[in-house]
Amino acid sequence: MKVYDFDGTIYSGDSTYDFYFYLIKNKPIVLLYLPRFIFSYILYKLNIRIVKDEKYNYLSDDDFKVLNKTYLKQNFFRFLNAIDNKEIDKLIHDFWLEKINQKKIFKYYMKNRNKNDVIISASPRFLLEPMQKVFKCDLICSEVNKHTGKYSSLTCWWKEKVVRYKKKYGEKQIDEFYSDSVTDLPLALISKKSFRVLKNGKVIKWNF
Repeated sequence: MKVYDFDGTIYSGDSTYDFYFYLIKNKPIVLLYLPRFIFSYILYKLNIRIVKDEKYNYLSDDDFKVLNKTYLKQNFFRFLNAIDNKEIDKLIHDFWLEKINQKKIFKYYMKNRNKNDVIISASPRFLLEPMQKVFKCDLICSEVNKHTGKYSSLTCWWKEKVVRYKKKYGEKQIDEFYSDSVTDLPLALISKKSFRVLKNGKVIKWNF
């Protein structure tokens, strides 16, 4: 089994932020939600807890790091509230049509992809599902409401990727893992072979 991160690994860049900038051009009203995200981002970078609900006090520092990241991203995705429910699917479709035409998918993946591949990404399901259908692979990602931006689970990031993988596949061995980011080290450590994908799409052995 081959497992891949998506952004920076299969896709050249960050699809979530590219989608946001695409919306700014087509639906500039989404900018109304930017100040709240900037405030949350400052708190996050200063290691200040965005989530202050006492019910989460039992969490370890590592677990809370993922939860804090989830609420940061949820504040970001609030811009979806500005999009008419009937428009969002067309906007997503048109976004991917533009990016595919721009050849934002790395050539190495298009050459080597297989229907048994698994993509594990922090990006939301509503954004990646169109590409899942193109690649005909399995997809594990963040579960985000495409109309409200609310998360129904923790963001699929860092150690949470391992949790989500094992929940679906148990102890099934990962033969090859590909990522551009050191935050995916937890997945790399449970894989037989791991590879880093550079910004130019070149794949090298991951030495850690």
